[in-house]
Amino acid sequence: MATIIHPGIEVFLAERRGRGVRATQAIRSGTCLVREQPFAHVLLEHERERRCEYCLLRREKLQKCGSCKDVCYCSNDCQIAAYKSHQYECRIKKKNKQQSLPEWTAARVMIQILCVKQKKKRGTNPTPGISCSFPLLPSQLCDGPEGLKSAEDAVKCLEDYVGTTDLPGWDHKSLLKLNEKLSVNSFCLYDEGKRSEIGDVLYTRSAVFNHNCEPNCAFIYNGKTMEIRSLRDIQPGEECFIHYVNVLQTVNVRRKKLYDNYRFWCECLRCKRELKILADTAIGDRLKLEETEAKAQTFLAKIDKEFDENYYKMLETCETGLDAVQNDLDTTNPHMAQLHVKTQEACIGLQKWKAAVKSGMEIIRACKTHLLPTDPILGFHLWRVAKIQAVTLNQPIAARDLLQQAIDVMSIGYGSTHPMTMEAKELLGSIIDQ
Repeated sequence: MATIIHPGIEVFLAERRGRGVRATQAIRSGTCLVREQPFAHVLLEHERERRCEYCLLRREKLQKCGSCKDVCYCSNDCQIAAYKSHQYECRIKKKNKQQSLPEWTAARVMIQILCVKQKKKRGTNPTPGISCSFPLLPSQLCDGPEGLKSAEDAVKCLEDYVGTTDLPGWDHKSLLKLNEKLSVNSFCLYDEGKRSEIGDVLYTRSAVFNHNCEPNCAFIYNGKTMEIRSLRDIQPGEECFIHYVNVLQTVNVRRKKLYDNYRFWCECLRCKRELKILADTAIGDRLKLEETEAKAQTFLAKIDKEFDENYYKMLETCETGLDAVQNDLDTTNPHMAQLHVKTQEACIGLQKWKAAVKSGMEIIRACKTHLLPTDPILGFHLWRVAKIQAVTLNQPIAARDLLQQAIDVMSIGYGSTHPMTMEAKELLGSIIDQ
């Protein structure tokens, strides 16, 4: 898909936030503001033998690059299409056959960027019709925070693995600068069909959008193509925001993650509103709430750290966590929602479909409380529950209303022609025809 930038937006200097994007004309909800292909992308280590490195599709059978024997593709066409971006990394991998690059995806993203620089794959001239105020190269992006240990680790990994002879024109300082830019400008790459993280990716134009915990825009993926879409009507002069962290979390968790990863304390209206509610809560009740939420966070951290597709243990820990906190937390509390997300994932893995639907309904309730009614996260969870009801449990009547809600949301958040929206429409049509 060709790169698209809507003519009604522009890059501007936002006070205290650096560059941002704002509307220059009225923009209706469901409008695609930016569509672009990645400048560089890599799969997470555990996904590299499950998915094609080029198109990202998950396949049972993959073929490895015949030269480096490390990167996998689903077809000759994908391997040929990936050659320009892979050849530099391929040469490096061949020289380091006995080594394996540690699980620092940032180091591999840097290798791809070095490949672009070496081969001069991209110039600085914008595609006709695309505003040149949007950055085209990583060097044009804003700088990241200095002194991060993760950046030092990734650069050292790259230097040790590649060797200085294969890094002409790049010294330790310039590589560190590049990694710091990546730390605040790259995105997590998602499989939209599962809402699961599969890699790291850099989109130079989309990186200019600033964060808000109540964003008026959202980014979605169609394969490796990213779109940023408006979730409501946006007025001329209004800034266009996306989210940098999962907004289905409590205010203190969101703000801490934003500071840890991006070095700013969010002061959006939602954060101010939720902080005021906490400040106005009686001290005893607030301390009890904080204690219970900390307990829920402990369970969530344990699940993320210890259980990679071990669904029996994941479900056991989720149920223990829910039992421990549900009497003291509202059913729409974001921590409850996150525990239900993990519970549903485990139930789907174990084919406990009725329990998956039950958790899904709790997630939907929380989404409707905390997110815009057109947010694609809400659309995804409506769609997931409806699909289980219609296809697996053979409950088409129960699924019909949820499917229609999902389509209404997804037509705005994903777009009417996105594969997930089309699949939902097809399923609803088959139910109606019965």
